[in-house]
Amino acid sequence: MPVSHQPDKKFDRLRRQAEQMINPNRPLDVSSPDDILELIHKLQIHQAELEIQNEELKRAQLELSDVYHQYEQLYEFAPCGYVTLSPKGLITRINLTAFNLLGTPKRKILETAFSRYLTSACQGSFLEALRKAGRIGEKQRVEMQLKRKNGPPLWVRADITADRDKNEVVVQWRVMLMDIAREKDAETQIRQLNQTLEQRVAERTAELEQRAGQLQQLTFDLTQTEDRERRYLAAILHDDFQQQAAFIKMTLDRLNSRPDADMQDQLVRLSQFTGEFIDKMRHLAYTLNPPMLKHNGLLAALKGLASDMLLHHGLAVTLRAQAEAEPVSPVLASILYRSIRELLLNVVKHADVNTALVEIRIRNKRTLIKVTDKGKGFDYPAARNGKGCMPGFGLYNIEDRMLFLGGSMQITTKPGKGCRVVLTVPREISTHSNAPLKPSRTATGKQSTASEAVGPTDRPNGENAVRILLVEDHQLIRKGLIGLLHSHSNLTVVGEGVDGLEAIKLADRLRPDVILMDVTMPNMDGIEATARITRRHLDTRIIGLSMHNDEDTRQKMINAGAVAFLAKTDSPESLIETIHRVNRDLRK
Repeated sequence: MPVSHQPDKKFDRLRRQAEQMINPNRPLDVSSPDDILELIHKLQIHQAELEIQNEELKRAQLELSDVYHQYEQLYEFAPCGYVTLSPKGLITRINLTAFNLLGTPKRKILETAFSRYLTSACQGSFLEALRKAGRIGEKQRVEMQLKRKNGPPLWVRADITADRDKNEVVVQWRVMLMDIAREKDAETQIRQLNQTLEQRVAERTAELEQRAGQLQQLTFDLTQTEDRERRYLAAILHDDFQQQAAFIKMTLDRLNSRPDADMQDQLVRLSQFTGEFIDKMRHLAYTLNPPMLKHNGLLAALKGLASDMLLHHGLAVTLRAQAEAEPVSPVLASILYRSIRELLLNVVKHADVNTALVEIRIRNKRTLIKVTDKGKGFDYPAARNGKGCMPGFGLYNIEDRMLFLGGSMQITTKPGKGCRVVLTVPREISTHSNAPLKPSRTATGKQSTASEAVGPTDRPNGENAVRILLVEDHQLIRKGLIGLLHSHSNLTVVGEGVDGLEAIKLADRLRPDVILMDVTMPNMDGIEATARITRRHLDTRIIGLSMHNDEDTRQKMINAGAVAFLAKTDSPESLIETIHRVNRDLRK
């Protein structure tokens, strides 16, 4: 490898001076022996300088020789192969690693075309890389296979660089070869593994999707079972315990009118206790199975929930909901209702505020619910990692339900910064069946749709007596009401019915003055029966009766045509006074 050195400037100056001094055509300016001595002295100095420069050149040459020898050692034994090609692509120089890669003795390699050692499929790409390296002057990289006499072709990576002269003409190519057989084998193995892995992933994904579908279905089945049990328990509370307690209260109130003062005090206390007991059972039944959720859907039930939160917990809930956000599935509606209720109860227990915001809307075919408060918040990451107190164990249950249904739950909160919980769930989720489990009534005394004895009571009344039709599907309540009404000589029960259909037939036949109409009954409820009767008999007054003493039920009965609405647990005096009042209004 040729090496050029730039002569030292000082050495050039000395050489020019020496040439001038020994120029035979130049006369020597020597006029005295002293001048000759001075000239000799200068020549001696120049001679010493030349000798020093000569020694420096010798040392530089020795160092250069050592460097060149090291370069030769590195070049020859480098871990990658080096090949130098002539402009025609002939091999002019090659190191030991390249020999081993080509697998041919050196004497047979030099001055041969490099392309002859490549497989036919790789020759074109190699020549194209040569031309491109010479054309644009940049290193080109290509992967190719070398032919081997005693084995399969060998994969190598070639980095090709063109050396060009000042006229940009290629004088040689330098090719660096790197054995990539192991890399190619690894790529092949990885490709095969990827194919196998993709197949396994596809199989596992299909299996997981099937399991997820099964899990989602099980979640819905579980929720349906819970809802059926809730409805069953609520039905028992409403249809049995509350009705029996109401009958007890009616009886106590009647007995309370007796003159025994000591007995009267005890009866008053028992009546108050029974009333509180009924209120607690009513609230429990409402909590277990809100009637509005079943009859009017989620959004109406949430309005009732907001009223309940304000009444019982002092929490003012603002509800913002899109009408189209009403869930299609009643099971999903039940899940969302109970989740929102649990979140609002957490606000009551932990947020230390008296306001909350509930937002419901549809986004990308998913139902999105936000429950926000501006309370004291909490450290959610710490609570999530078990280092803090997680407000409301129900949050975990809510999150599990959302995940099982293909949704999610996100909590954004910091101490002192309030809390926002965002629930998302698919809008439509299929279920096997939404049919409710109807609890048996035969064991608890509530009658089926079979008609009771209908007609005038055995107790005759005067012509001015108010004629009353009693429509109530609970036998005990009918018995208690009949006993109460019989205690007043100006009231007479002309007939009894057990559902809305019988109420319509009896109203047509008996033409009563007043109808005491229960709201919740089989076959046809009291709201529908009231609407039909009031359209056909303008002179009949209907008083609604219900164990659910809520504003929504009251308003529906009034809208259907009832002139009054009472709870079954209201005092007997209220019922008697209401009957006389609506009858007086009728006769005016």
